[in-house]
Amino acid sequence: MKRIAIGVGIAIALCVGIYQLSFFFAEKMIYGESEAPPNAVESTASELERLVVETLVPAVLKDATLIEDATEERIDDMGSWNSISMSWQLPEGADSDRSATRLMTLTAEMAPQTRVYRSSQDAFVEDLRIYVGKRLTHHLRLVPTLSDRLPPAPNRPTHLALVVLGLGNDGAESRTILQRKIPMSVGILPYSPFALRQARDAVRQHKEVLALIEGPLKEKETLLKALLAVPNATGIALDAAPTQLPVDKLLEGNLYLLDVQGEIESSALRDADNAGVPILRLDHAFSEGDTLRLRHLARVSEGLIVTASVDDQASLNSLLDWLENDPPREIRPVFVSEFMDYANK
Repeated sequence: MKRIAIGVGIAIALCVGIYQLSFFFAEKMIYGESEAPPNAVESTASELERLVVETLVPAVLKDATLIEDATEERIDDMGSWNSISMSWQLPEGADSDRSATRLMTLTAEMAPQTRVYRSSQDAFVEDLRIYVGKRLTHHLRLVPTLSDRLPPAPNRPTHLALVVLGLGNDGAESRTILQRKIPMSVGILPYSPFALRQARDAVRQHKEVLALIEGPLKEKETLLKALLAVPNATGIALDAAPTQLPVDKLLEGNLYLLDVQGEIESSALRDADNAGVPILRLDHAFSEGDTLRLRHLARVSEGLIVTASVDDQASLNSLLDWLENDPPREIRPVFVSEFMDYANK
Protein backbone atom coordinates (compact mmCIF):
# COMPACT_ATOMS: atom_id res chain seq x y z
CA MET A 1 0.00 0.00 0.00
CA LYS A 2 2.85 2.32 0.85
CA ARG A 3 4.37 1.81 -2.61
CA ILE A 4 0.99 2.44 -4.23
CA ALA A 5 0.59 5.68 -2.25
CA ILE A 6 4.08 6.83 -3.26
CA GLY A 7 3.31 6.04 -6.91
CA VAL A 8 0.03 7.94 -6.77
CA GLY A 9 1.80 10.94 -5.20
CA ILE A 10 4.44 10.99 -7.91
CA ALA A 11 1.76 10.75 -10.61
CA ILE A 12 -0.17 13.65 -9.07
CA ALA A 13 3.00 15.74 -8.84
CA LEU A 14 3.79 15.03 -12.50
CA CYS A 15 0.29 16.01 -13.57
CA VAL A 16 0.47 19.28 -11.64
CA GLY A 17 3.90 20.05 -13.12
CA ILE A 18 2.74 19.30 -16.67
CA TYR A 19 -0.32 21.51 -16.16
CA GLN A 20 1.78 24.41 -14.91
CA LEU A 21 4.27 24.05 -17.77
CA SER A 22 1.47 23.94 -20.32
CA PHE A 23 -0.03 27.10 -18.83
CA PHE A 24 3.39 28.79 -18.86
CA PHE A 25 4.04 27.98 -22.54
CA ALA A 26 0.50 28.91 -23.55
CA GLU A 27 0.97 32.32 -21.92
CA LYS A 28 4.27 32.77 -23.77
CA MET A 29 2.61 31.91 -27.08
CA ILE A 30 -0.19 34.39 -26.47
CA TYR A 31 1.75 37.33 -25.05
CA GLY A 32 5.26 36.78 -26.40
CA GLU A 33 8.62 36.42 -24.72
CA SER A 34 8.89 39.85 -23.18
CA GLU A 35 5.31 41.06 -23.01
CA ALA A 36 3.02 41.22 -20.04
CA PRO A 37 -0.64 40.17 -20.07
CA PRO A 38 -3.12 42.83 -21.24
CA ASN A 39 -4.10 44.08 -17.79
CA ALA A 40 -0.42 44.46 -16.83
CA VAL A 41 0.33 46.38 -20.03
CA GLU A 42 -2.60 48.72 -19.47
CA SER A 43 -1.58 49.29 -15.85
CA THR A 44 2.03 49.99 -16.83
CA ALA A 45 0.99 52.38 -19.61
CA SER A 46 -1.22 54.32 -17.20
CA GLU A 47 1.55 54.49 -14.59
CA LEU A 48 4.04 55.61 -17.24
CA GLU A 49 1.72 58.43 -18.34
CA ARG A 50 1.72 59.77 -14.78
CA LEU A 51 5.48 59.25 -14.47
CA VAL A 52 6.22 61.28 -17.61
CA VAL A 53 3.94 64.17 -16.63
CA GLU A 54 4.68 64.28 -12.90
CA THR A 55 8.36 63.31 -12.75
CA LEU A 56 10.34 63.12 -16.00
CA VAL A 57 9.14 66.36 -17.58
CA PRO A 58 9.62 68.49 -14.42
CA ALA A 59 13.05 66.96 -13.85
CA VAL A 60 14.47 67.49 -17.35
CA LEU A 61 12.21 69.92 -19.21
CA LYS A 62 11.10 72.36 -16.51
CA ASP A 63 12.55 75.34 -18.43
CA ALA A 64 11.38 74.14 -21.85
CA THR A 65 8.26 75.32 -23.67
CA LEU A 66 5.63 72.84 -24.81
CA ILE A 67 4.95 73.66 -28.47
CA GLU A 68 2.91 70.60 -29.44
CA ASP A 69 0.80 68.21 -27.40
CA ALA A 70 -1.40 65.59 -29.03
CA THR A 71 -3.06 62.41 -27.78
CA GLU A 72 -4.15 59.65 -30.13
CA GLU A 73 -6.23 56.67 -29.08
CA ARG A 74 -4.80 53.49 -30.54
CA ILE A 75 -6.21 49.98 -30.64
CA ASP A 76 -4.60 46.56 -30.82
CA ASP A 77 -5.78 43.01 -30.13
CA MET A 78 -5.42 43.61 -26.38
CA GLY A 79 -7.54 46.77 -26.25
CA SER A 80 -6.98 50.51 -26.53
CA TRP A 81 -4.50 52.98 -25.09
CA ASN A 82 -3.46 56.62 -25.42
CA SER A 83 -0.35 57.44 -27.46
CA ILE A 84 0.96 60.86 -26.46
CA SER A 85 3.11 63.05 -28.70
CA MET A 86 4.83 66.14 -27.27
CA SER A 87 7.31 68.60 -28.77
CA TRP A 88 9.39 70.74 -26.44
CA GLN A 89 11.33 73.89 -27.36
CA LEU A 90 14.43 73.91 -25.21
CA PRO A 91 15.72 77.21 -23.80
CA GLU A 92 18.66 78.88 -25.49
CA GLY A 93 21.88 77.16 -24.57
CA ALA A 94 20.23 73.87 -23.57
CA ASP A 95 21.75 70.82 -25.26
CA SER A 96 19.13 68.53 -26.87
CA ASP A 97 21.57 65.61 -26.82
CA ARG A 98 22.21 65.96 -23.10
CA SER A 99 18.50 66.39 -22.36
CA ALA A 100 17.62 63.28 -24.36
CA THR A 101 20.29 61.28 -22.54
CA ARG A 102 18.90 62.38 -19.15
CA LEU A 103 15.37 61.40 -20.16
CA MET A 104 16.53 57.97 -21.33
CA THR A 105 18.50 57.38 -18.14
CA LEU A 106 15.66 58.44 -15.83
CA THR A 107 13.12 56.37 -17.76
CA ALA A 108 15.34 53.28 -17.55
CA GLU A 109 15.78 53.78 -13.79
CA MET A 110 12.17 54.58 -12.91
CA ALA A 111 10.36 52.42 -15.47
CA PRO A 112 12.65 49.47 -16.26
CA GLN A 113 9.77 47.58 -17.90
CA THR A 114 9.73 50.09 -20.78
CA ARG A 115 11.89 50.33 -23.88
CA VAL A 116 13.15 53.68 -25.16
CA TYR A 117 14.29 54.26 -28.74
CA ARG A 118 16.16 57.39 -29.72
CA SER A 119 16.81 59.07 -33.06
CA SER A 120 17.95 62.52 -34.16
CA GLN A 121 17.17 64.91 -36.98
CA ASP A 122 19.44 67.59 -38.39
CA ALA A 123 22.03 66.66 -35.73
CA PHE A 124 19.98 68.78 -33.29
CA VAL A 125 16.38 67.63 -32.89
CA GLU A 126 16.11 64.55 -30.69
CA ASP A 127 13.21 62.07 -30.81
CA LEU A 128 12.46 59.64 -27.98
CA ARG A 129 9.86 56.89 -28.40
CA ILE A 130 8.79 55.01 -25.27
CA TYR A 131 7.18 51.59 -25.58
CA VAL A 132 5.37 49.38 -23.12
CA GLY A 133 5.40 45.98 -24.76
CA LYS A 134 4.53 46.71 -28.37
CA ARG A 135 2.60 49.84 -27.52
CA LEU A 136 4.05 53.27 -28.35
CA THR A 137 2.92 55.29 -25.34
CA HIS A 138 5.02 58.45 -25.72
CA HIS A 139 6.85 60.27 -28.50
CA LEU A 140 8.90 63.15 -27.09
CA ARG A 141 10.62 65.58 -29.48
CA LEU A 142 13.27 67.96 -28.15
CA VAL A 143 13.85 71.03 -30.32
CA PRO A 144 16.83 73.25 -29.47
CA THR A 145 16.78 77.05 -29.63
CA LEU A 146 19.79 78.02 -31.71
CA SER A 147 21.76 81.09 -30.74
CA ASP A 148 24.01 83.40 -32.74
CA ARG A 149 26.95 81.84 -30.92
CA LEU A 150 28.06 79.30 -33.50
CA PRO A 151 30.11 76.17 -32.84
CA PRO A 152 33.79 76.41 -33.85
CA ALA A 153 34.26 76.68 -37.61
CA PRO A 154 35.68 73.59 -39.38
CA ASN A 155 39.12 73.73 -40.95
CA ARG A 156 37.53 73.77 -44.40
CA PRO A 157 34.06 74.72 -45.67
CA THR A 158 31.37 72.08 -45.46
CA HIS A 159 30.05 70.89 -48.81
CA LEU A 160 26.38 71.75 -49.18
CA ALA A 161 24.51 70.13 -52.06
CA LEU A 162 21.43 72.20 -52.84
CA VAL A 163 18.58 70.41 -54.63
CA VAL A 164 15.68 72.51 -55.94
CA LEU A 165 12.66 70.25 -56.33
CA GLY A 166 9.62 70.51 -58.59
CA LEU A 167 10.76 72.24 -61.75
CA GLY A 168 8.94 71.71 -65.04
CA ASN A 169 5.58 73.39 -64.56
CA ASP A 170 6.64 77.04 -64.93
CA GLY A 171 8.68 78.20 -67.90
CA ALA A 172 9.88 81.29 -66.03
CA GLU A 173 11.95 79.06 -63.72
CA SER A 174 14.57 78.85 -66.49
CA ARG A 175 15.24 82.51 -65.76
CA THR A 176 14.45 82.86 -62.05
CA ILE A 177 16.19 79.70 -60.86
CA LEU A 178 18.48 78.19 -63.48
CA GLN A 179 20.31 81.46 -64.14
CA ARG A 180 21.44 81.78 -60.53
CA LYS A 181 25.24 81.85 -60.29
CA ILE A 182 25.63 79.10 -57.73
CA PRO A 183 26.05 75.33 -58.12
CA MET A 184 22.75 73.53 -57.68
CA SER A 185 20.97 70.36 -58.69
CA VAL A 186 17.40 70.56 -59.93
CA GLY A 187 14.69 67.90 -59.65
CA ILE A 188 12.48 68.07 -62.75
CA LEU A 189 9.07 66.40 -62.94
CA PRO A 190 8.83 63.99 -65.90
CA TYR A 191 6.06 64.79 -68.39
CA SER A 192 5.57 68.30 -66.97
CA PRO A 193 4.97 71.03 -69.59
CA PHE A 194 8.53 72.41 -69.52
CA ALA A 195 10.46 69.28 -68.51
CA LEU A 196 12.35 68.84 -71.79
CA ARG A 197 13.18 72.52 -72.18
CA GLN A 198 14.29 73.04 -68.61
CA ALA A 199 16.41 69.88 -68.63
CA ARG A 200 18.29 71.39 -71.60
CA ASP A 201 18.37 74.88 -70.05
CA ALA A 202 19.79 73.46 -66.83
CA VAL A 203 22.74 71.93 -68.65
CA ARG A 204 23.34 75.19 -70.54
CA GLN A 205 23.38 77.06 -67.21
CA HIS A 206 25.78 74.49 -65.70
CA LYS A 207 23.26 72.95 -63.34
CA GLU A 208 22.87 69.26 -62.52
CA VAL A 209 19.64 67.50 -63.55
CA LEU A 210 17.67 64.92 -61.57
CA ALA A 211 14.42 63.22 -62.49
CA LEU A 212 11.99 63.80 -59.63
CA ILE A 213 9.69 60.80 -59.14
CA GLU A 214 6.58 61.52 -57.11
CA GLY A 215 4.77 58.58 -55.54
CA PRO A 216 5.99 54.97 -55.22
CA LEU A 217 7.66 53.29 -58.19
CA LYS A 218 5.83 50.02 -58.78
CA GLU A 219 7.35 49.01 -62.13
CA LYS A 220 10.88 49.26 -63.50
CA GLU A 221 9.59 50.46 -66.86
CA THR A 222 8.03 53.52 -65.20
CA LEU A 223 11.43 54.82 -64.14
CA LEU A 224 13.03 54.08 -67.51
CA LYS A 225 10.33 56.07 -69.30
CA ALA A 226 10.65 58.92 -66.78
CA LEU A 227 14.37 59.18 -67.52
CA LEU A 228 13.59 59.59 -71.21
CA ALA A 229 11.26 62.47 -70.31
CA VAL A 230 14.05 64.24 -68.38
CA PRO A 231 17.14 64.13 -70.61
CA ASN A 232 20.61 64.68 -69.13
CA ALA A 233 19.56 63.37 -65.70
CA THR A 234 22.50 62.12 -63.62
CA GLY A 235 20.33 60.93 -60.74
CA ILE A 236 16.81 60.15 -59.57
CA ALA A 237 15.11 61.95 -56.70
CA LEU A 238 12.58 59.72 -54.90
CA ASP A 239 9.88 61.02 -52.58
CA ALA A 240 8.34 57.61 -51.81
CA ALA A 241 9.58 54.06 -51.32
CA PRO A 242 9.97 52.14 -54.62
CA THR A 243 8.85 48.53 -54.91
CA GLN A 244 10.93 47.88 -58.04
CA LEU A 245 14.08 49.43 -59.47
CA PRO A 246 15.95 48.70 -62.73
CA VAL A 247 19.25 48.10 -60.96
CA ASP A 248 21.14 47.03 -64.09
CA LYS A 249 20.13 50.19 -65.94
CA LEU A 250 21.03 52.37 -62.96
CA LEU A 251 24.48 50.85 -62.79
CA GLU A 252 24.90 51.02 -66.55
CA GLY A 253 23.96 54.72 -66.60
CA ASN A 254 26.06 55.52 -63.52
CA LEU A 255 22.95 56.98 -61.87
CA TYR A 256 22.46 57.66 -58.17
CA LEU A 257 19.29 57.69 -56.06
CA LEU A 258 18.42 60.56 -53.74
CA ASP A 259 15.90 60.04 -50.95
CA VAL A 260 14.32 63.50 -50.62
CA GLN A 261 12.35 62.47 -47.52
CA GLY A 262 15.44 61.31 -45.66
CA GLU A 263 13.76 58.20 -44.30
CA ILE A 264 12.59 56.05 -47.21
CA GLU A 265 13.14 52.32 -46.80
CA SER A 266 12.21 49.36 -49.02
CA SER A 267 13.61 46.02 -50.12
CA ALA A 268 14.12 47.46 -53.63
CA LEU A 269 16.34 50.22 -52.21
CA ARG A 270 18.32 47.72 -50.14
CA ASP A 271 18.83 45.52 -53.21
CA ALA A 272 20.03 48.52 -55.19
CA ASP A 273 22.38 49.51 -52.39
CA ASN A 274 23.81 45.98 -52.17
CA ALA A 275 24.32 45.97 -55.94
CA GLY A 276 26.42 49.14 -55.73
CA VAL A 277 23.93 51.85 -56.75
CA PRO A 278 24.82 55.04 -54.79
CA ILE A 279 22.00 56.05 -52.44
CA LEU A 280 22.01 59.47 -50.80
CA ARG A 281 19.59 60.95 -48.28
CA LEU A 282 18.28 64.39 -47.47
CA ASP A 283 19.80 66.10 -44.43
CA HIS A 284 17.55 69.15 -44.23
CA ALA A 285 14.45 70.49 -46.00
CA PHE A 286 14.87 74.27 -46.02
CA SER A 287 12.21 76.68 -44.79
CA GLU A 288 12.42 80.46 -44.63
CA GLY A 289 14.40 81.48 -41.56
CA ASP A 290 16.57 78.35 -41.50
CA THR A 291 19.85 80.08 -42.39
CA LEU A 292 21.07 80.08 -38.78
CA ARG A 293 20.23 76.38 -38.50
CA LEU A 294 22.20 75.66 -41.68
CA ARG A 295 25.21 77.53 -40.32
CA HIS A 296 25.07 75.45 -37.15
CA LEU A 297 24.68 72.24 -39.17
CA ALA A 298 27.57 73.15 -41.44
CA ARG A 299 29.86 73.51 -38.45
CA VAL A 300 29.07 70.08 -37.02
CA SER A 301 28.64 68.08 -40.26
CA GLU A 302 31.05 66.84 -42.89
CA GLY A 303 28.52 67.49 -45.64
CA LEU A 304 24.87 68.39 -46.15
CA ILE A 305 22.19 67.69 -48.72
CA VAL A 306 19.55 70.42 -48.53
CA THR A 307 16.32 70.61 -50.52
CA ALA A 308 14.07 73.56 -51.34
CA SER A 309 10.79 73.40 -53.24
CA VAL A 310 9.51 75.64 -56.02
CA ASP A 311 6.14 75.38 -54.28
CA ASP A 312 7.52 77.58 -51.49
CA GLN A 313 8.91 80.53 -53.40
CA ALA A 314 9.60 82.65 -50.31
CA SER A 315 11.80 79.98 -48.73
CA LEU A 316 13.50 79.12 -52.03
CA ASN A 317 14.33 82.73 -52.89
CA SER A 318 15.64 83.47 -49.39
CA LEU A 319 17.98 80.48 -49.63
CA LEU A 320 19.17 81.27 -53.15
CA ASP A 321 19.72 84.97 -52.32
CA TRP A 322 21.68 84.03 -49.21
CA LEU A 323 23.97 81.54 -50.96
CA GLU A 324 24.44 83.77 -54.01
CA ASN A 325 24.91 87.16 -52.36
CA ASP A 326 26.08 86.52 -48.81
CA PRO A 327 27.51 82.99 -48.56
CA PRO A 328 28.85 82.09 -45.09
CA ARG A 329 32.47 81.04 -44.96
CA GLU A 330 31.66 77.63 -43.45
CA ILE A 331 29.59 76.55 -46.49
CA ARG A 332 30.63 75.66 -50.02
CA PRO A 333 27.73 74.94 -52.46
CA VAL A 334 28.32 71.89 -54.69
CA PHE A 335 26.38 69.59 -57.02
CA VAL A 336 24.99 66.35 -55.59
CA SER A 337 27.38 64.30 -57.74
CA GLU A 338 30.29 66.40 -56.47
CA PHE A 339 29.08 65.91 -52.91
CA MET A 340 28.99 62.17 -53.52
CA ASP A 341 32.57 62.18 -54.82
CA TYR A 342 33.80 63.98 -51.72
CA ALA A 343 31.84 61.66 -49.44
CA ASN A 344 33.48 58.62 -51.04
CA LYS A 345 37.01 59.92 -50.48
